[in-house]
Amino acid sequence: NVTVRTIPAGSLDNELTISGHHSQSQEVSVSTSTITVRPHAEDNGVMYTCEAIHTALSAPLRHSLTLSVLYPPGPPEISGYTEGETVRMGDTLTLVCKSIGGNPLAQLVWYKNDEEVDFSFTTTANKQSANSHTFVVDASDNNAVYRCVASSTITQTPMVSEIKLQVHFAPAKVYINGTKEAKAGDNVTMTCRTERSNPPSELSWVVDGRPVTATNTIVADPLGGWVSSANVTVMVTSQDRNMKMLSCYAINQALGETIVETSVLSILYAPDPPNIFGYTEGNSIRAGALQRLTCVCNGGNPLCTLKWFKGDTEVTQATQVTTNGNVVSNEIAIITKDSDNGAQYRCEASNSATPDPLVATVQLTVHFPPSGVYIKMSPKQPKSGSQVELVCETGSSNPESVVTWWRDGFLLNGHQDGIIDGLYGGKTTRNILRLNVTSDDDGAVLTCQDAPEFLTSPLTQFDVIEGQSSLINLTARGNPSTIQYKWSRQPDTGAADGTTGAPIDSVRIQTDGPILNISQALRSDSGVYKLFAQNELGFSETAIKVNVHYSAQILKVSELVLVDEWSNAYLECSVDANPTTDTTIQWRRKVRNESDSSV
Repeated sequence: NVTVRTIPAGSLDNELTISGHHSQSQEVSVSTSTITVRPHAEDNGVMYTCEAIHTALSAPLRHSLTLSVLYPPGPPEISGYTEGETVRMGDTLTLVCKSIGGNPLAQLVWYKNDEEVDFSFTTTANKQSANSHTFVVDASDNNAVYRCVASSTITQTPMVSEIKLQVHFAPAKVYINGTKEAKAGDNVTMTCRTERSNPPSELSWVVDGRPVTATNTIVADPLGGWVSSANVTVMVTSQDRNMKMLSCYAINQALGETIVETSVLSILYAPDPPNIFGYTEGNSIRAGALQRLTCVCNGGNPLCTLKWFKGDTEVTQATQVTTNGNVVSNEIAIITKDSDNGAQYRCEASNSATPDPLVATVQLTVHFPPSGVYIKMSPKQPKSGSQVELVCETGSSNPESVVTWWRDGFLLNGHQDGIIDGLYGGKTTRNILRLNVTSDDDGAVLTCQDAPEFLTSPLTQFDVIEGQSSLINLTARGNPSTIQYKWSRQPDTGAADGTTGAPIDSVRIQTDGPILNISQALRSDSGVYKLFAQNELGFSETAIKVNVHYSAQILKVSELVLVDEWSNAYLECSVDANPTTDTTIQWRRKVRNESDSSV
């Protein structure tokens, strides 16, 4: 006979039932033992052994099995933070979630405000699950709910444990809102506002270095924390020049941090009335001459803007604006024309403080020759022994033209028939010559004369490359055709009264009648050159601009600039070149062990 017994481990007697029976046939004897278990969580991992004992065996026969009992894990528990505790922004916080027991062990996932942030849980010897979530605390963690969710395949509903953080953080930025400009007599209100902080920040104002009392207003932010704001009202007086400095300090005592924001209030005031220099009213200028007019405006905040007008038309070409301290000037270069006679040039100065522009005007007097002379003969086909009337009429000129008659080189006396108003404030002259003609007068040439005229437009620019030569020809035409020429160089400051300027006396720069010959040009040769042409009747003048091109030369460059990290660095490079373009100066950064890189 075989004795069969079952050896249990870890179960309570009242939850374990063991039964057995014995059967025998002619050849075989069978013994059976049955065990019935009502498992609990404690039975998970318990080993059960079935043992058969027989007299023929030297040792019992055994077979064992381990019972795996499925049961839910324990609820999650959070450590690392106590509800109501305060942490600071920038601190490193580790939250640990644990769940003990369970088969299978729980899966632990961290959520921040319903957003999954960490699912990297670990298990220990089939006894517990753990998930450690480490992060740097920021402002978004204030009032954030961190939730640990424990789930298992045998639990229908996950188990949850959660905490709510309290974070102290300073405002990320302070803003100053309000007008940027004001005039004397204005009351200006500025508002200082913080971004959210916890606890709320206390605001204080400092105006031009002096503390100013202000009332703080604190409101809750929907995202958590508090927003502080404070207003300050200042009166702008006439003693306030250019600007007022307003600073807002956001102080967070709990964190020991202070954030400052500064705003500059620009004080607007009108400039002094403009003045025009370079020409005295009543002085005459020859047509075609270069005339410079300079408008100067002093003071004002912001500095004034100067505009030139001829009549009602703004002059935008050939202007040069310069600023020196609080003085602004705008110079225009005019090649005078017939239409400039009696023309009013107006300079307007304005800025944000001038309701209407401040104005200065000047009226030019321009001497210009007639555009031509015209002869009419009556009758058109005279007969020998009759009288012929020749009428010579000039175009408009200022002053009026003097008409002379010539026949075969001899001066004839005509009769002035009248002077009438012409174009551009000039005068038209009419002169009559009456002759008793004979057959000897057939084919006779009679001439009505005017002054010479240049073929080249005034202030034409001639470009010359430094070191090279150039020949400039400014031939004039006139009647009589015998014309005398005289070259001069205009001073750098300009000749406002039509003076001839300095004579040309150089080995490299030579003149021959209407020809200007520049050899081996230097950059100092740049400038305005005048040419006067004269015949028996009168004279005219013109001007050209010689522009010498030369290669770039660095005059000054910043060698060492020390700045704090994240601050602006200002580098200066000064170059002498002609011409200059947007690509004349290029910055490159020297990268260590690499080629240069453009900036």
